[in-house]
Amino acid sequence: MNKLLTTSILFAFLLTACTEAVVELQEDIHSAEDNLLVEKLFYSTFDIVDDLISSNEIYTYEGSTLLPSDVKIINVDSTFNDGDGLEVILDFGRLGKELPLGTLCPDGIYRSGKLHIKIKGEYILPDNVINCSFAYADEFYSGNGETMNQLVGNIAVTRISPLRHKIEVHDAFVKLADTELLWSCEREIELKHDAGSGAYGDTYEVTGTASGTNRLNIRYHVSIDEALIKTLEKGCARVFKSGIVTIEEEDNDKLFRVDYDPYDNSACDQTVLIEVNGKRSIYTLD
Repeated sequence: MNKLLTTSILFAFLLTACTEAVVELQEDIHSAEDNLLVEKLFYSTFDIVDDLISSNEIYTYEGSTLLPSDVKIINVDSTFNDGDGLEVILDFGRLGKELPLGTLCPDGIYRSGKLHIKIKGEYILPDNVINCSFAYADEFYSGNGETMNQLVGNIAVTRISPLRHKIEVHDAFVKLADTELLWSCEREIELKHDAGSGAYGDTYEVTGTASGTNRLNIRYHVSIDEALIKTLEKGCARVFKSGIVTIEEEDNDKLFRVDYDPYDNSACDQTVLIEVNGKRSIYTLD
């Protein structure tokens, strides 16, 4: 009888502990969700630009590892001699009407529309600036082939050294069905592993800050507590493998802690841990 009672108490304790570990968050986590989405979309766009610029020849596919062969590279300005740098347009084609939508790229991401890329000077020069812009009329979309999100804005990349770049995004946004997610960032990217020509297989880390406005028009600020790590491989390119960020909403005391590696295994499993007000929940990225 005593053994049965002890077993019952132990079972009840374990059940309670497990229940507490998977408590569903009752309050909204829109700031965390929206930052995860916008961050993912803008950094995957940077990956395409970095891949093209760092490959052997900007006007061909030689050395490029993230561009599919059916993407058009349109030569707008091919010489530095005129003093205004180089300019190309990447055309991924129009957004389709049947699934999958967009053009599938080697990093597993579907894209459509146009990217405008301007390069101030030779890629190897320090302080060289690369601008990647996508206006509303360019209809640049990125996603998983079923859910596609339009990006509008500009990414400015400044070469600090062969291994480090500064990346700036100001007042850009992702267009959803009924709202827009504003986003800005000032961050540094450092290459930790170079897999060769092009970007595929490279690993880099990200530090710095960001800010944005979520779907409810609530302003938030993002700080990176542990560097975000990303490896450009199929299955990994859409998400950071590890890293921790803190997201603070303006005008209230709500703080989010987002852990990109909840199982401490640096796996590309598309899962993050979101913690707010002492409650934690596993969130799966699209």
